[in-house]
Parts: sequence; C-alpha cells; structure tokens
Amino acid sequence: MASTLSQPVDPSAIAASGCFTSLPLRKSNYEGIAVAASFDLFEEYNRLVREADVTKGVYDPRGHGVSFWYPECLPERIDLVTRMQDLGLIHDDDTGLVGTPAEAETPNHAVADLYRIEANFSPTITVTGDRAKKQIAARLFLQAIAFDRDISLDIFDRWLQRQELHGGARKGNEFQSLDEWISYRWADTALKTTHEIGAFGAGVKISAEEKRAVEHIIRPVMISVALSNDYYSYDKAYTEYVNSGGQNGVTNSVWVLMREHGVDKVRAKELLAKKIKALEREYLAARELYENTHPNLSQQVKAWMDSAAFISSGTHYWSTYASRYNRPDNLESAPVFSSGHGGGLNHSGSNLDNNTTPENETQTHDRPDGASKILSEQQEQSNILSQSIDSGYQSSICNDEKGRSFTDMTAPFTDITSREIPAQTVLEPYEYLRAVGAKGVRHAAIEALHIWLDVPETSISSIRNIVDYLHSSSLMLDDIQDKSVLHRGSPATHLLFGEAQTINSANFLLVESLNELQKLQHPQCTVIYNAQMRRLHVGKSMDLYWTRQVICPTAAEYIDMVDHKIGGLFNLVNELQKLQHPQCTVIYNAQMRRLHVGKSMDLYWTRQVICPTAAEYIDMVDHKIGGLFNLAGGLMEAEGRCNTKLDLSPLMTLFGRYFQIRDDYNNVVSADYAAAKGFCEDLDKGRFTLLLIHALQIESKQKHRLEAIMQERRHNGNGMSAEMKRLVLGILREAGSLEYVKGVLEKLQGAINSEIQRIEGIVGEKNYVMRLLLERLRIN
Repeated sequence: MASTLSQPVDPSAIAASGCFTSLPLRKSNYEGIAVAASFDLFEEYNRLVREADVTKGVYDPRGHGVSFWYPECLPERIDLVTRMQDLGLIHDDDTGLVGTPAEAETPNHAVADLYRIEANFSPTITVTGDRAKKQIAARLFLQAIAFDRDISLDIFDRWLQRQELHGGARKGNEFQSLDEWISYRWADTALKTTHEIGAFGAGVKISAEEKRAVEHIIRPVMISVALSNDYYSYDKAYTEYVNSGGQNGVTNSVWVLMREHGVDKVRAKELLAKKIKALEREYLAARELYENTHPNLSQQVKAWMDSAAFISSGTHYWSTYASRYNRPDNLESAPVFSSGHGGGLNHSGSNLDNNTTPENETQTHDRPDGASKILSEQQEQSNILSQSIDSGYQSSICNDEKGRSFTDMTAPFTDITSREIPAQTVLEPYEYLRAVGAKGVRHAAIEALHIWLDVPETSISSIRNIVDYLHSSSLMLDDIQDKSVLHRGSPATHLLFGEAQTINSANFLLVESLNELQKLQHPQCTVIYNAQMRRLHVGKSMDLYWTRQVICPTAAEYIDMVDHKIGGLFNLVNELQKLQHPQCTVIYNAQMRRLHVGKSMDLYWTRQVICPTAAEYIDMVDHKIGGLFNLAGGLMEAEGRCNTKLDLSPLMTLFGRYFQIRDDYNNVVSADYAAAKGFCEDLDKGRFTLLLIHALQIESKQKHRLEAIMQERRHNGNGMSAEMKRLVLGILREAGSLEYVKGVLEKLQGAINSEIQRIEGIVGEKNYVMRLLLERLRIN
C-alpha cells in the first residue's frame, strides 16, 4: 500500500545535491508542521534560555530535516519530534565546543543542565536560563509519555544513560582507527535513541526480542547515519574546535581517518564515503536475507527497519545543503598527518600526543590568518606545558623540596613536615559504588526543586555532593548489614574491599559531607542536616529491628519508618536548597540524625525478627530515607534566591515514602529488579516491607506459616531458597498484600501530585521537571 504520509524525493534532485546514498529517500507531506515547530521552539529558547539561531537546528528553507529523517512520522507527533530534535542539536552544540572530556561533563550531566549564574541576577518567578532549558526538555518528555509511556520512558532512560557515560565527550585523538570510533559511537547510545525517536514518531512499536533479532541489520545503517553526519559536518566541527581553542583533536571520523592513514581531509572523506556505501550494502543484504528466511515477518518489524533506513538517507540528503553545516564562516583548511597510529605531523617537529592541533595543511586550501594564530599559540602553550611536566617529574625523582637525596631513608621518620595522605584508598569503595550506577532519583529531585528555588551553582553543587555522599554511605552499610551479594547486578562493595574498608569508607563519606556542608552559608544548614540524618537512621533501625525480630509493624508504624528512612533524604534536599545562611548546619544535623535513627530501627527489626506496625514502619522510612530527601530539600530552600517559603517538607516526606514502598514493591514484582538485585532480594535480607507487614496482620493459617518462614530465615542465616520465596509470594498474593501496597502507592502518587500542584499555585508556574520525576516513578 502506498504511503499517505510521504512521497519519494525526485531522483534528479538527489543527483543534483551530490548525495550518494543508495537507500530509499522520502519526504513528509506535513513539512509545514515541522517548520512551525522549529520556529516556536527557538523563539521560546531565545526568550527564556539564551540566543540561538534557528538555522543551526533542523530547519532549512530548502527542506526541513525532520521531513526527510522521519518521513513516516504521524502528523500529530511531528511537532513534538521536531522540538526534541532541535533541542538535541542545541545540546550537541553546548557540549561540542569544549576542549576536554572533563569540560564536556558539565553541560552533558543531567543535573548540570540546570545551572546558570549571572552577575546581574535578580530573583524572579519566571524560570529562565538553563533551568528553563531543563523545563522545556521535561515538558517535551511528558508530552511524549502521553502518546506512549513505555517507549518514551525507554528513550528518556537511554538519554540519561548517555549523560552518565558523558556521551560525546571523547576527543578525536583518543581513537586510533575508524573501527574503534565506530564501536564508540554505537556504544554511546545516541544512534539508538535517534532510531527510537523515529519509530516513536511513526507509531512503530516492537518487542525487545524483535529488536534484538534485527539489531545486526539496524547497526550498519545507523552507523552510516553517524558517518554521513561526520562527512558533511567536519568543516563546522573543525571551525568550532579552532575557534574555541580546543585540544586533543576534532570529535569526528574524518579527523580519525586522517590520523589513522596519514592523509588530508579530501582523501579521508573519500575513505569515509567508501565506508558509508559499504555499510548501506551490508544493511540491504542483511535485510533481504532476513526477510527471505522469515516470510511471516510483521509489518511493524519491517517498519522498524524502514525507519532506520529513512534516518540514514534523510540525514545524508539534508546534510548536503543544511545551513547547520554549510556555513560561510567555516574554515576550509585541514591538517595533513604522517602515517601510523601515533598520528604525528609531517616533519613539523610536533606530536599529537602533546594535545596540539596539527599545523601542516593540504596544498588545496589556504589557512586563514586567524586560525594560524590560534594554532600557533596552542603549539607554544603545549610545548611549555610539556617541558614543565618533564622538569617536574625529574625533580620529584631526584630530590624533595629540601634537597634531600632519594636514598636518605631516615627522612620519612625524622621530618616533622606534615604531608596529606591521598584519599584514593579510602574512596575506592565509594568510586566502585558510583561506577555500578544508581537510580538518580535524589539528583532528579534536586533538579526539580531547583526550578522553584533557583539555588546558586556553588550551593547546589555542595547539596548534590552531600546527598550523594550520604546515600552512598548508607548503601555500603546496608549491603554489609543485609549480607548482600549483589548491588544492582554487580558484586556488593564489601565483597571486593572487605567489610572493614567499606565501613571506613562509609564513615569517611560522612566527614566529606560535613566538609561540603561547611561551604553553605545559611546557619540553619547544620540543623537541617542533623535532623534528617537522625530521622534516617532511626527509621532504618526500626526496619532492621522488625526484620531481625520478625515483628510485624502496623501500617502507621511502617509509614513513620518510611518518613524517617526514605523521606529524610528528600527533606534533606528540600531544606538544603533554601540555604546560604546559618540555617544550613541546623538542617544538616537534624536530617542526618533522623537518617541514622531510622536506619537503626530497620536493622533492629531485621536482627530481632520483629515485625513492626505500619505506623512504626513509616516512622522508620521517614527517618532513614526521608531524612536525606528532607536534608537536601531543606538546604536548597535555605540557599534559594526565590520561593524560599514554600514548605517543601510534606512533598519531600511523601517522596521518601513513595520511593521506599515502590522499591519494596518492585523488589517482588519487577523482572528488572530481579535481574539487577536477585530474585526477591528483600526476603534474603529478612527485611520487613509493607508487603510483609500487611500479610502478617491478617489472621489466617498463612500468617503463622509466614511467621515460621521468617524465623527460619533468621536461624539458618543463609537467606532464603527460591522455593521458599515462591511460597512467600503465594502467601502475599493470597493475603491481597500486592494489591494493598499498589493501592497505597497510587494514593501516594495522588498526594504527591496534589503537593506539586499546591506549590505550583504559589509559584505561579508549572514545574515540568518535578512532574517528569513523578511520572518516571509512577507504578503502571
């Protein structure tokens, strides 16, 4: 059946463009929607964030990019998809002008996107700057979720994953070959996200199994997208690299090929074109073979493959004329490299390993005077840096600052000069835990609160570090106390570093969090910190106590525990955001005290096998989890430059409860949790969750059987067998505990939403970042 959404591009137009793709090329019949969306998006961006040129996005008067990339996009989704693509290109430009991966990390980080500090700042209700950029992105994702929740959240998770991996941060000189570059681009997930957006726009939805089955077909054609982009965007990338004083090479496969083969830009692009054509042939051959061997292939799977091919051909054709790449101010010059993987320059006396930009040029192009000056200064600075590093290394080997010989073995014992021991060893367990990854909910809460409170960048950085240190400390101790083998699918920290070193690292993080606290100005910081930390540990102690003693708490007790254990962290975020005055320390101390008290309750219940009441459980959660949320919230509110009287504690406490109960619920019902943490891991620990508390409060034969199972787990001390876990699950289902907890979560979702609306009413503006956070956590 012929498509009603698009039509083929005239072959004569393709030939005239210089485009050499062999894939089918189509254009949407609804280009006008995309054009209007681009202008609207850039108008909003210019008004709220910063100045940006619409021609540096997807729009071009000779043809809009979305109409070629996504020709089968449904008319009702074109506006949204266009805005997402334009905002993505703006973000690429933000991260593309930096010189080092460390510099790329800031704009690429999901949290750092929020910050913008101006010398002439004045408090305002209207969200502007990079906070507004985050608001726009969150609003777009919420709109996408309204169309298709599952696909949209998958796209969002891929985007977050890329930020965590600092996607796009590696520079050209880090790659020794095109093959290495291709592997990097595929792993960095941006291409997969682009394909997912195209399929979303077209309303194409296939299963994870079907995606895996055709990934070998999709991979070459999506790699060709990246290479086609590099082919046409190299001059733009090179110009930005030179003008920004960048180092370590252009992040582009043309640059990589020049280094790998010791050739100029013209020859490198010839090699790249050859590779693009080969990838297209690989896609076509693999698809033909797959369809021949799978005659009953669904139309959705075929459409999934079509969408990838359209992205490739559309990118190729649009890039031949796009104003984004073909700009009059592009530098046409390009270096010539000597052959070999070292990538040194031809007879120039310099070397790429010194982080310099090559100077020799092809004879085809003349280097502009401005570019020559910049590159000459880079070369001089690099040589000076190289000499100073070499000099410093020699002196450190031979003598110390007092001229002692390296062979003077008595010096370390007689010298009374104080020297700081590096913190590397004590931080290794923490760094490992960070590498394993986290859900990022607390950081997302900080981002969302920042929309309301506009906290200074220095303060919000400290608040984020405080919450991160405290949460990581708690996780390391949790795994020891619970005798966990896995943490998010990887070996638990104490199994690698030992319990003693892990405990020491966890305690060190408490000290580090206090160091960060001292950077905040508000005198109430310490009060907030201590209160929430106390609640957190009290809440956790209740949780542990009930688990240990097999004591079932009431629902009210359970909620109290959640408010302490989980809500404390949310309230910590809330309170810390308000600070930059003496209240910071007050907030810090209060929440830290709550946190540890909550934790002690959790440990006590588990150790003594005492099932708490629901009320006790909520008290524990409010201390152990709510403490950190309230700590961050309180400090942010105290440090904020506007809206500092919002009373965020109820919202932070509700978030803490919801987060903990949702985590307990998913631990039992979620396949993803089982894969990452193990099947029903909470049962191995003997923890009393709201599920168990509910089942143990119902008088039945099953209640006594469940009590016996929990007592037996305590005595054998080796967790719980899979068969026993399945028996417990059956008891929970029979008691209606799963439905009960799901109902509790739905009520909490409603309560959180009401609190968000209450605060939005005070502020006078919707907080899309906060709404997106709640939507991501929502139980289907």
